[in-house]
Amino acid sequence: MLDLVRVAVGAAAIFLLPGYALLALARRQLDFDPVEALCMAVGLSLAAIPLALYATTLLGIRQGPGIVLALLVACAAVAAWDGWGGEQRRSRATLRANEPGASPYLIYGALALVFILTLVGRLWSVQGIDFPLWTDPYAHTVITQLIVDTGMVPTTYEPYAPIHEFTYHFGFHALAAWFHWVTGVPVPHSLVIAGQILNALVVPTTYLFVQRLFQKRSAGLMAAVIVGWLSHMPVQFVNWGRYTQLDGQILLPVAIALYITVLRLPTRQGRALLLTALVFAGLFLAHYRIFIFAVLLAAILFVLALSALKRQERTNLLVNTIWIAAMGLVVLGPWLWRLAGGFGGNYARTVVGGYQEEVHGTYFGFELRELVEYGMHGYLWGAAALGVLWGVWRREWRVVALLLWVLGMFAGANLHLINFTPLYSNTIVILMLYLPLAALGGYGTVAAASWLAGRLDINLGHPPGWAAALFVLLIVLGVMAVQRDVRIVAPENGFVRAGDLEAMAWIEQEIPEDALFYIPTIFWTPTVAHGLDGGYYLPLLAARQTIMPPQNYASDGTMDYRALVNQRLRDLAAAPDAHALGQTMRDYGITHVYLGERESGVSADLFLGDPADFELLYDRDHVRIFAVIGAEVGAEQP
Repeated sequence: MLDLVRVAVGAAAIFLLPGYALLALARRQLDFDPVEALCMAVGLSLAAIPLALYATTLLGIRQGPGIVLALLVACAAVAAWDGWGGEQRRSRATLRANEPGASPYLIYGALALVFILTLVGRLWSVQGIDFPLWTDPYAHTVITQLIVDTGMVPTTYEPYAPIHEFTYHFGFHALAAWFHWVTGVPVPHSLVIAGQILNALVVPTTYLFVQRLFQKRSAGLMAAVIVGWLSHMPVQFVNWGRYTQLDGQILLPVAIALYITVLRLPTRQGRALLLTALVFAGLFLAHYRIFIFAVLLAAILFVLALSALKRQERTNLLVNTIWIAAMGLVVLGPWLWRLAGGFGGNYARTVVGGYQEEVHGTYFGFELRELVEYGMHGYLWGAAALGVLWGVWRREWRVVALLLWVLGMFAGANLHLINFTPLYSNTIVILMLYLPLAALGGYGTVAAASWLAGRLDINLGHPPGWAAALFVLLIVLGVMAVQRDVRIVAPENGFVRAGDLEAMAWIEQEIPEDALFYIPTIFWTPTVAHGLDGGYYLPLLAARQTIMPPQNYASDGTMDYRALVNQRLRDLAAAPDAHALGQTMRDYGITHVYLGERESGVSADLFLGDPADFELLYDRDHVRIFAVIGAEVGAEQP
């Protein structure tokens, strides 16, 4: 019970205090009521934490439990100071005055219910899951562990992989490291719990985004219900462990909500502009590609707003936007310099070289079914279409902005059709379609309900009858959503299992430290591979190297290292029989074979049938470990 309380209190502190302290920077220049401020704070924390790690790294300060707790105490002090000001009286007035015809207290009560049950569902669904699911999380776990080991933004992947540069985005990893330091939860499990809390934060941040965009609390609430309870996105992210992309997608609505506020500022408000710049900088550190989507939407909003303003107002908006961009570039300057020498430079060379199908394969393609499988259910597409039709008929520019955003994202993902290498894939776009579609669906549903109520002469603005019916409906939907969350999780996607953990402990005791393990792998593009079972985690859990580094080798590894890894994997896969495979392993200095508890498609019979080349050392709980006969441990690798 004590552990549960510590985790709950620690999580609340991490996801609320840094963001609220950051919001206090410009609270008096913004018009957020208390509930909106809470929704904003949970999103801002996702920017504040990586920015704090980035800042302390530049200052040469190593973070750890003590430093993080001190920062949280400081954030609590700032939040308390802000709360004692006169803002609460003004905020309560704002709470009463907004959106006629819909009780804000009713809507906020419903929003709280949606969030609580969403959080329960997300956390309940991962009971007994100690390691994040699927392939991406291995790299994320390594990066988080590197932050925990060093207390700083990593500069290398060593000792877990021979990759000597680090330029990957690290927002979610910083968040998971803080969660580990504050709660004491092991690093891999911290990714699971922090990731699922993050998954639940889609409710308040989507609400804030839609409410700010359409100036309707009811539309924001409906959008929150869609993303929290009705849509299988983003809850499905748990099965792929793509928490880094989700981190960016939770922060993007907050960044845009702030920029929408900037669009409406009559004059330059320096603190509000600085806060907006910091949030966009935090989004860049959270996920590069999601940052591109945010900038695209901000640009569309900027152009549409500019066309509707008077000359002086246009000048103010242009100057404000330039200030945001300039401050963001100053904040990110050191990181951009490093990025240019790593991932940024590597990708720039790929783009300049033109699109090459033999390099990317089907990575940039997609099938229409993915719009439903990885996007939204068919009936939610219908709700979004209703919003589009209603908005176009009413000449609602904000609906046009969302349409242009979706089209722009897809256009960017399909530049390969004109021989340009895209910066992101169609799949990445589809995985975040829930946000614009929920916004359109929320807007359309509320508009249709208001029209129908008007035709039937029903007054929706006066409870308690409608309030009671709404909450009964919400409770039913919420309970069904919790059950859905539990059913949707695919434990079979887990790589590390109980048998693997026992085998890792045995390896630490029995296998030389300079051993090199073969593990099952697969190429998911022609030039990028990943592991398939618990052996992928050998460097992290048993301090032994394998043939498969984290997937980030494709972005942070040198060209020579990427070529070595890929050629080695191809040569091993091309071996026609066990004897040839054994010889190839010896040629590459591979000393052992690890076949994990998870089914990977590599049969142990292949090695058991060749006692001249492979010796079975370990066979327990469906985990098998072989020695490669004749391989020299510590031999120099090609």
